[in-house]
Amino acid sequence: MTRVFALLWAGWVAYFAVAESLAFALRRPDLTLSGFTWRFEGAGWTAARYLTAATLVWAALHLVFGWFR
Repeated sequence: MTRVFALLWAGWVAYFAVAESLAFALRRPDLTLSGFTWRFEGAGWTAARYLTAATLVWAALHLVFGWFR
């Protein structure tokens, strides 16, 4: 079961990397994750952007240091 989840996570990361690379190759920055985030609620710092920032900080601390398990 652990192998299945490891493969699923690796697949998700590969899909994300391909999608981001393709958006840059097509010169369409509006199709990147940051492009979608900044268009999500309009101009300025909104709840969606704070949530995105908090999620990325949590993910970094969790994956790098093993915190918040």
